[in-house]
Amino acid sequence: MEQANVWSLCKSVLLAAVFALVGVLIFAAAVKVFELSDPVITLVNQILKTAAILLGCIFGLKGEKRFFKGMAVGACTLLLCYVIFTLLAGEPLLRISLLFELIFGAVVGGISGFLSGTLKK
Repeated sequence: MEQANVWSLCKSVLLAAVFALVGVLIFAAAVKVFELSDPVITLVNQILKTAAILLGCIFGLKGEKRFFKGMAVGACTLLLCYVIFTLLAGEPLLRISLLFELIFGAVVGGISGFLSGTLKK
């Protein structure tokens, strides 16, 4: 893989991670104020992650094979966010939920990569 592609992937992952982290932090403040239920919190967290991956792909990916690049961006973004939030919570890193996060990230990333290619045309 050439250097421009690697930079494009890194830029997409960092953008998506920043979007996700900022979104989750803002939502955490809303949770404290409005005392939302667990199903609502879970749903909104998934929506925030999906939006973050989509934005990361739209603003960061370039070139061809965006579907596969998007899969990598989604999985890497959610891995990064998972590690950050798990460390902040003081929980063990290796849990089955990590596998589900990676699968979710890869699926959402692939779709987002595909959409980023069609939206930019």
